[in-house]
Amino acid sequence: MKHGVLKGFHPMIGIDMHQMLVPPAPLTPPAPYNTVQILFGLGGLVATYSKTIFTDSFGPTIMKGSDIGPLIPHIGGPSVLLAVEIPLSASKCHFGSSKYKCKEGTVGVSMLFAINLNLNCGTPVPTPTGTVLAVATHRVDMTMGDVLAGIGNMCADFLMQSALQWVGGKAGGAAASVTGRLYAEIGAAMLERGAPLFIMGPLFRLGMSQGFTGRLLGRFGDTVAGTVIGFFAGGPMGADAGTFGAATPGGAASSAYGGWFDSRGEAYDRRHGNATAEEQAIRDFNEADTPVDYESGPGDLLFGP
Repeated sequence: MKHGVLKGFHPMIGIDMHQMLVPPAPLTPPAPYNTVQILFGLGGLVATYSKTIFTDSFGPTIMKGSDIGPLIPHIGGPSVLLAVEIPLSASKCHFGSSKYKCKEGTVGVSMLFAINLNLNCGTPVPTPTGTVLAVATHRVDMTMGDVLAGIGNMCADFLMQSALQWVGGKAGGAAASVTGRLYAEIGAAMLERGAPLFIMGPLFRLGMSQGFTGRLLGRFGDTVAGTVIGFFAGGPMGADAGTFGAATPGGAASSAYGGWFDSRGEAYDRRHGNATAEEQAIRDFNEADTPVDYESGPGDLLFGP
């Protein structure tokens, strides 16, 4: 079966599952949000794509492991948590063809002919519910090793992202709970010392209710603090400090196990006589369509004839 090469203009239409919070109501179970964005994302801020190879209506070729990144629109019920979730949203492609490569890496492809399933952001865990419509004339092959590597990468990213969100949420929740209690005690102390209500302001008046303040900060704070921790620790999905060139422990771990799964897939193909050398994979990709290198000028192939 042929698989479509992923292009920057291909749309991702998904259903992300997120917990909702509208204070003072409790945190809800995960609820569906409709999401839509092209694979190129926000000007290619996070997406990994070829900057020189353009095929099939001159759309930039998306690489395996590319993430749409921040500001994916979420359409659904109201929730104050969207203020954190939308700026740090994610939708990641995990399938590619090791038989077709370009300068930036392995070419991303649709797993199911013209449809690919992306791993999308979610709380408390991400879900493979992003449907990419890969309508393209540029189609290539995948090996069984490619399929196994893609599944392994997706499962590993799911586990790591879920663990990061759990740890971040626990740490953030503990910090927010302490802050809530301190905030309530300050408000109560101010009242006991006769501070006029009008100088305390509406937020400090909430300190009169330790339960309300603690619950509010606990619910919203665990997500905010957890997201901040996750941003600097880095991870396999969404924008983080690594997006801007900083070293992130999670990003390093994701690259390590991602490379391991890719090598295992290629080893599987070698055992079954389906492996392709990288040089040949580059030539195969060039010959599969008419790539154009705009750095050298229209009509010139990036990797030679």
